[in-house]
Amino acid sequence: MTTAETTSRLVVDASPALDGPSQLATGFEILFDATPTPILVLDRVTLQFRRVNEAALAFYGYSPEEFLKLRLPDIRPENVPGEIEGMIVRLDDPTLADTPRLHLTKAGEWRIVKVNARVIDFEGRPSILAAVFDMTREHELQREVRAARSFLRNMVEGLPAAMFAKDAATGQFVFYNSAAERLFGVSRERMIGNTSADIFDPEESRRFIEQDRRALEAGQDGITTDTVIRDGAGGERHIRMKKVVVGDDEADGRRYILAVAEDVTEERVREAEISHLASHDSLTGLTNRWLFQQRLVEARQREHRHSTPGGIAIHYVDLDGFKSVNDRFGHPVGDEVLISVAQRMLSAVRDGDVVARLGGDEFAVLQSGIAGPAAAQALGRRLVTKLAKPYPVGGHVCDIGASVGICWVRADMTLERIIEEADRALYIAKREGKGRYVLGPHCEQLSGIDEDGKTFI
Repeated sequence: MTTAETTSRLVVDASPALDGPSQLATGFEILFDATPTPILVLDRVTLQFRRVNEAALAFYGYSPEEFLKLRLPDIRPENVPGEIEGMIVRLDDPTLADTPRLHLTKAGEWRIVKVNARVIDFEGRPSILAAVFDMTREHELQREVRAARSFLRNMVEGLPAAMFAKDAATGQFVFYNSAAERLFGVSRERMIGNTSADIFDPEESRRFIEQDRRALEAGQDGITTDTVIRDGAGGERHIRMKKVVVGDDEADGRRYILAVAEDVTEERVREAEISHLASHDSLTGLTNRWLFQQRLVEARQREHRHSTPGGIAIHYVDLDGFKSVNDRFGHPVGDEVLISVAQRMLSAVRDGDVVARLGGDEFAVLQSGIAGPAAAQALGRRLVTKLAKPYPVGGHVCDIGASVGICWVRADMTLERIIEEADRALYIAKREGKGRYVLGPHCEQLSGIDEDGKTFI
């Protein structure tokens, strides 16, 4: 039982015995003065204070003589005439004691109080016995809590990161800020009280529910996931989401899944661009030397791991007469020719073959899963034929050709040996007159007939 309840009961229970001054001199008087709760006795008609205890003197800051010269309006000013009388006639109203009031101290400080009062007979006159409970600090704490909640709500609402919370037991959304509305394209009104299954399509819903399950297992450590969602325009957005479990142990013990989500679509685009620049030629868009070698390694691993039927061949291609293009027409025209070369090479290969620019006027092709050396020879023939046709660029016609060195990759060959054999085959093709292809690793010089019936060696 609280102090307030104890004092109130003490006053109420003792009041029938207050028949005169002699009674106050008894044990009740001792309790009256010793109780830590301010107790006031005032005349019902004049509202003059007739008796106060030590706690009241300390609370209001008056001496005994000063206090007994005061009336109720001195510590409880009326805002409108008759306000105090209206309150007194309602003393039997049980809600009256719970109504906060403002009392004024001698120092001019306003204190928030609640008052339990009843009419008694004191020294032969109708009087009011009142117990005063200081609620100032409690109200300050409540105000601070409200201010803190308002600040937190406004701060969370103003954050650029999307935040939401779900009831861990039901999966229903219980909080959802403005940034989440913008990110997911779903209004707060529609989201609150519903579950992921109510809002998102089945695939997205299953993904989110699985994330919730993992978050519950991780608890306060939480999980971080990257996922893709559909935005309101039908496009895809890449979302990074951190989910943790929080509890409300002091209240009802419920748990919530709190999530912070951010849109990383632009970050993913930049990462893809950086990755592409690191692995592709900036002029032609073809695979560069580093990625070409990676693809060769991967092709050999697949062949070994899955016993892929067929074999692997690489083609080193060097343009014949390209330097004269740069010298005669300038580098801008030369760059356009290189772009055309890349396009022709792409048109000559199969889907899945890798075409790369190794640098300058050197290119390469990786074939995998082909039937045998004859398929590599056929591609070498196509490359020589296609790349030998004139290049109309910028009002000029550029005539160049290409030499091709081919390595048929054997299982026992190292990466260095493969590159060495292809380079050696290309060297032989250039040495023997250019405009031809040569197959290694034995560097056999082959002859063939192109699409126009031209014989080359």
